[in-house]
Amino acid sequence: MPANQQNAALFNPNALNLTRVATYERLIRAPEERVWENALDWEHLPWLHKTSFGYIELDEAGEWGWRTWSNPEHPAHIELTRRNHSRYVARSYNSDSQV
Repeated sequence: MPANQQNAALFNPNALNLTRVATYERLIRAPEERVWENALDWEHLPWLHKTSFGYIELDEAGEWGWRTWSNPEHPAHIELTRRNHSRYVARSYNSDSQV
């Protein structure tokens, strides 16, 4: 199963009335291959971000990115979708609703 969003590669696939409040850019002094290895490694999240991830279980992964359960009862999940080789989109869902 691919990403949940029909247009997951877009920044605003649900056409919500969003206001950009900030842009975060960061220079990472590492090879691009290493940066993507880190972004696509969902297993490290509870270890690196202990206050945000108390649980993580892989639901599905593929060339499009990955989706994980963020709760043992499986009501919520997180999805990371590769937009292209210079950025990605991460989303959180509760049941079937994007949050």
